[in-house]
Parts: sequence; structure tokens; C-alpha cells
Amino acid sequence: MALKLMYRSTFIDVDECISDGSETGSRATSPARLPSGTSPDMRRRGLPVRSKSAPALAGNGRDEIGGMNLSLSALAQRAEQFHTLLRLKGKEEFSEMPSPQGRRLSSCSESSTDVMSLASGDPGFVRSISTISSNTISTPCSVGSAGHPDLCRRPCMYFAAGKCSNGAACDYCHMNHDGRTMHLDKRQREFLSKIPNEKFLALILHYLEAKANDNGFRSAANELLQLLRGFAHLASNEPIVLPELPTKMWSKLDYMLKKMTFQSLVSLAMKSNSGSDFADQMSDAMSRMRQSLTQ
Repeated sequence: MALKLMYRSTFIDVDECISDGSETGSRATSPARLPSGTSPDMRRRGLPVRSKSAPALAGNGRDEIGGMNLSLSALAQRAEQFHTLLRLKGKEEFSEMPSPQGRRLSSCSESSTDVMSLASGDPGFVRSISTISSNTISTPCSVGSAGHPDLCRRPCMYFAAGKCSNGAACDYCHMNHDGRTMHLDKRQREFLSKIPNEKFLALILHYLEAKANDNGFRSAANELLQLLRGFAHLASNEPIVLPELPTKMWSKLDYMLKKMTFQSLVSLAMKSNSGSDFADQMSDAMSRMRQSLTQ
């Protein structure tokens, strides 16, 4: 069923027409609803109808309505294009759902050529949807995008503004991030800073192991997790004992740590008092983990 928008009596109206051009019964105009002096045939032919309160239009007014109808026709076409984009995006997300072998992570080289061919005749349409889903539209690859969405760096603010000069060498992510990045507030950071370093690392390790198991990349993360266990003075299979925290603080902290990405938790652990050697080893292990998952 074709969607046709018309400008009538200062309102945007919809004409739903079947393929032979006749009007459907659900949209047939009742004579009782028409202004005096107006025939149902005028509605069917898409002629402008004046309400009782609207003044009569001169020739220029009718020309203006004709121009508005052309604009509305383009609007309906763009709406159909956008609907197609959403369907393509849904298929892409479905294809990236977790599998029994492990979660499939996006890489920078992936793009949707179907969406680009859809809007190839309308550059304005491409610009308008570029901010909706950078995963769908072909975008420059960047170093920080590797392992998106769980292992990538935080979003590049310059790329979002359309002016990242580093391009592929950028250390921040150039792909779409749904929702805002979770960060601990000042009170939570101060509270964690008072926990002994080994217990703090054990706390972060608890959430890292849970995320690796839930997202299907435990084997790829094994080197990093074992490294963190060593600095937390925990044996390979030793259970993690979480620090005792006030109930109110623990509830909020647990929520935030569960919402943070794997990369964000690793960055939080690297800010501990374990020294620069620990941070360098964690960074190298994280890089090798990204490479193993994106090859």
C-alpha cells in the first residue's frame, strides 16, 4: 500500500491508495465531514479543500500548496528509506548475536553496502542517518575501534563531530556506542581507594571473569585474567573473596561495575597502586586479546 501525504487546510493528511489508484474503503471520505460546496471527488483527486474558517486562496496560494505537496512527497519517500534502514540494522544486530562458540565482535572493516546503495541517490539522506548508526555506514577504521563493543576504547569525540584528523591511527573508537559510558562517581572512587590493593584487584577480577564468561570470550581473556590474579595474590583456581562494604554502597557499586564494559574495568584496574609495570603488562595483554578476537 502506497503512502501519500497531502497538504489540506493547513494540515498534513494521508491518502492510502492501492496499486490501481483507487481509494481504500477505510479512507473514503464521508460527505457529512466535507465543508459546504465540496464534493467527495475533490478529495479523491487530491485537490486542496478549504475549511469554513480558512480564507479562499488566490493563484499564488494554490502554487504554494503545490510546492508543499511536492515536499511532503519527498518526506514520505525518506520515511520509507529510513524504515528500510531500520530493518537492515535489525538484521545486522541479529547476525551478531552470541553463538555457542563465542560472541562475535564487530571489526572496523565491516560496513553495510545495502544501506549505501539504498541512499546513493540522496546524499542528504546519508548525512542525516550517519549519526544514527556508525556501524551501518562505512566509516574509517581506527586502532581504538578494535574489539568493539566490549574491548574498544571510549568513543572519539572528534569523530562524532566529523573532524577526527587522526583517522585510522586514532586511539579511540570510531564506531557506534548505544547509551552513555558508565563512570564511577567521586564518592565511589574515594571509597574504592581505601580498600587494600589486593582486595581491589580481586573485586575487579570478579566482574571481569563474569563478563568474559557471559560474552563468550573467556579463553581469549585467560592471559589477562591470570595476570590479574597474580597481582591480586590469588592462585589459579582460588575463589575470590569480595570485600565487605556497606549495603547501600555495595548496591550502587555493584550496579555500576556490572554496567561497565570489559575495557573500562581493565582501565579501572590499571589505575590501582600496583605500579607502572603492572599497567604495561595489562595493556599488552589487552592488545593481544583484541587481536585474537578480531582476526
